[in-house]
Amino acid sequence: LLEATPAKKRLKGEFKLLCVGRLVRLKNFEIVIKALSLFSNSTLTIVGDGPEKDSLQRLAVDLNLNKRIEFIGHTTDVYKYYEKCHALVIPSFTEGFPLVLAEACSFGVPVIASDIEQLKDINLISQYFNNLDELSLVSSLEKLKYEYEYWAQWTWNNYIESYSYNKVKLEYNKIIEGLS
Repeated sequence: LLEATPAKKRLKGEFKLLCVGRLVRLKNFEIVIKALSLFSNSTLTIVGDGPEKDSLQRLAVDLNLNKRIEFIGHTTDVYKYYEKCHALVIPSFTEGFPLVLAEACSFGVPVIASDIEQLKDINLISQYFNNLDELSLVSSLEKLKYEYEYWAQWTWNNYIESYSYNKVKLEYNKIIEGLS
């Protein structure tokens, strides 16, 4: 992972949302598109590819959001999208520890995630939402946007405290010393 300094983005203009992952039903990107129709002055970038891409693009057109949503496809240069966004949304029905979570936080990008059991104990998530209810996601987006600078700093602080390169290196050294 790259470790950047926290993003010092101001909330001028549009609130920029990001989703990253395979475009499959399990990732539930559909709810983010539906929520965007209820969350004004915002855009969504979706990075990834998969069998649901066409249906997600059709949904964007059907909801008249095609000018507010950008589908990037698969890329190995996802970091430039973290630098530009205000929040990462993880709307999945199930997850392990999503790498995109650590990547976003390494850029000081707050994360809004499904309130699924697998993500409950991760101290990097700013807001949780019911992944079956787009109004729940809109409410979480509004809270994050209203207190954006607080949540961006909170994200960065928690990332540095628990997951930074130096912290992980220190923990590995403790394990190795314990084996001696």
